[in-house]
Amino acid sequence: MRAARDLGMQSVPAFVMDVQSDEEMIELSLIENIQREDLNPIDEANGYQTLM
Repeated sequence: MRAARDLGMQSVPAFVMDVQSDEEMIELSLIENIQREDLNPIDEANGYQTLM
């Protein structure tokens, strides 16, 4: 939020999700991170390991 404020932004686009469990939160986080192009293989493997 501070970066947005420093840039003079009045609002910040965001998706608000109703997450029911820690497991679901980890799963959604992993999906989002895997979709990033700059995720290295070690971080991707660590994410999968966390799900197991």
